[in-house]
Amino acid sequence: MRSALLFISLLVFWCFLSGVTIDPSDAEHPINVQLVIASLISAALVVWISVRMGIVDGEGQPLRGLGSILVYLPWLTWQIVRANFEIARVVWSPRLPIQPRFVELPLRLRSPLARLTYANSITLTPGTVTIQVDDDHLLVHALTDSTARDLESRVMEAKLEPLDAKARSA
Repeated sequence: MRSALLFISLLVFWCFLSGVTIDPSDAEHPINVQLVIASLISAALVVWISVRMGIVDGEGQPLRGLGSILVYLPWLTWQIVRANFEIARVVWSPRLPIQPRFVELPLRLRSPLARLTYANSITLTPGTVTIQVDDDHLLVHALTDSTARDLESRVMEAKLEPLDAKARSA
């Protein structure tokens, strides 16, 4: 079942990237048979390689956590936008008020999916970069005291706790 879901997901992604529309009644934009055949072969090849490598598993397709992700992504997007403006203000300031430092964050999240999402979310947010992920903590470089305080407040980690719970129950 997971292989079929991966195959369908890859086909949809291919169609999205290539601009293919599956509308037989659209005479102005006929279906390109070579493109469809190439997409089928490519998707099948990726699925075959993934199955042979043993990487098609429940963690790779976190459908149980989809609702949590859909709630988290708008919040993360807002944090990224907000941080962009804050870092732009810092960079354009004549005094360049940066206070770079490393912050060690203890981890409450237990599932690999939630930890990965947390570490990557930190790195996506301007002014912070995840340097190291260990079993019980993250090491993060923060550009300003403000970004370090935001991390230490653990709001981002708390937003990922529903995903962590769902990923662990899978």
